[in-house]
Amino acid sequence: MTLKKSSRDPFASMFWNSVKKTRFVPIVTLVVLLLTTLLEFVFDYINGYYDWNQKRYGHFWDSILNGILLAVPIIVIFGVISGTVLFRFVQSKKQVNVIFSLGLNRRKIFLAKYLGGIVPLAAALAFSATVEILADVISGCIVKFPTIHMALISVAGILGTYTFAFTVAAVSMAFSGNIVEAGIFSVILAIFPNFSGIFFGHMRSIFTHGGVEAYGKDWNFFSPFSALLFVQTGEGYEKNYLLRILYTSDKLTATDWSGTITCFVLSAIIFAIAYWAFPKRKNETSGYFGRAKGLNEICGAMTGFYIGTIVSLNLTENHSAIIAFVSFILTFILVYLVFKFLFTYKRMKNMKQSVKRIAAYVHADRAICMNSATAAMEMALRMLGVGEGDEVITCAYTYTATASVIHHVGAKIVLVDTAPDSFEMDYRKLADAITPRTKVVMPVDIAGKMADYETIYRVLEGKKQLYQPESEMQKLFDRPIVLADSAHGFGASYHGL
Repeated sequence: MTLKKSSRDPFASMFWNSVKKTRFVPIVTLVVLLLTTLLEFVFDYINGYYDWNQKRYGHFWDSILNGILLAVPIIVIFGVISGTVLFRFVQSKKQVNVIFSLGLNRRKIFLAKYLGGIVPLAAALAFSATVEILADVISGCIVKFPTIHMALISVAGILGTYTFAFTVAAVSMAFSGNIVEAGIFSVILAIFPNFSGIFFGHMRSIFTHGGVEAYGKDWNFFSPFSALLFVQTGEGYEKNYLLRILYTSDKLTATDWSGTITCFVLSAIIFAIAYWAFPKRKNETSGYFGRAKGLNEICGAMTGFYIGTIVSLNLTENHSAIIAFVSFILTFILVYLVFKFLFTYKRMKNMKQSVKRIAAYVHADRAICMNSATAAMEMALRMLGVGEGDEVITCAYTYTATASVIHHVGAKIVLVDTAPDSFEMDYRKLADAITPRTKVVMPVDIAGKMADYETIYRVLEGKKQLYQPESEMQKLFDRPIVLADSAHGFGASYHGL
């Protein structure tokens, strides 16, 4: 993966890189819409539809809006592909670290890529709508508020549908880091609005005996992917010449905008949650982008919500409202627990396989997997019985965790300065730092360079007369114990090993 720094700032570079990767969406959209305008213009000219009494009100993407049931899936597919393409880098630690090298934090990276996937399409739609209106003007048609209103709702509807699909795919990909899991999470998240409408209507029917249609009348707050279906809500909307209807017998109202508004509101909520979930600090070179903690639990809860709603709906006709409601609660809990068990089992299986591979890699009989080297070092100190009154020697040049684990167990931190022109401790000063209270020496491997363990062992052998073991584990040694902080040393070799 290449991402060049230019004269633009890193945020702008990230934005334009995203535009480049998803340029097929605005280009294809622009070509299709401009061709639609041209063909309608030519068709009207050939057939003599410029007669004042025949088509005085013009048209607006009639062929697109009449084929909306085909257009919507294409728009959704474009959004899913764009979100996946822009955030597929999270699958590769190497590519993630290349992104991090620009010096942007995760929030700015996410924002730059998000805008890069949406702004170009918005510009293409606005330009195409302007050309369509100009075509009506050139044709001698009336261009007043209904035409402008039609242009606005068409552009907003297409953009809203795309934005919702893009947001769901982008967030799922950014936080899962796996295209299969991202696909599952995208589907689970995308159908949430629909099931929310069904659930609210069902619960109201249970507790009020009146009921409410989830998509009642003309309002659409629960089905964002049908935002563009406003063109079929009015009488005659399925026919050509939509503008003629708007000028003569009908008009667009707030209800026609409800689906589009829903798309943007849901997209904004999902984006805001994802944006604030990222830390504000600059990225360490960790190889991970999103924080997937809790993602499996969310999937389990949503799936439980969906299945519970379906079960409750099926029980309503033949059972009481209380039974239907209780069935929803029990099904929700059961499905959530099943999901949690499956994901926990998967994580445990992966962890066990990883531990076996690590043990084989380092030629050990077995290995223990911890959440961090910090936790591993503290556990080791506690196992060795190191505590209050003891001293642990470590290198002054290290990360704070090396010293903090010593403090956590109650021992005294003894720092040995680094040798001149070196990142290692000064082994000549190590001998002077050893006292009868010294229980452990913690050398630090830095950036893959191992400490000089032969020298360390030689120094400790010379001071073993000062060693005073107390715990059973300490009595297994006749000198201070060497506990390496090898967080940077995994994979390094020492004397060919």
